[in-house]
Amino acid sequence: TALSRRVIFLAKAKRSAMAWSETSSTEDRVRLFRLIEKLAFESRDIVSNIHGAGSPETHKMAILRNADIESKKKLAKNLAGIKEE
Repeated sequence: TALSRRVIFLAKAKRSAMAWSETSSTEDRVRLFRLIEKLAFESRDIVSNIHGAGSPETHKMAILRNADIESKKKLAKNLAGIKEE
């Protein structure tokens, strides 16, 4: 279900953020978690609106096919208010 996919996404994001936490401040971690929360719960069904049909895995593949992950990381830090070092 959509809810279980969001929970899995949040769990993976949290694990990633916790690994990152050794090199970041508490404030930056809080900012990151707030961004994850906003993205996970305030933008529901955005993938379906963009892609239109198919399985969730197809949606993910379509979006990530040409995604520049490093620029997305920089954008996420910027949106969360985390300064680049």
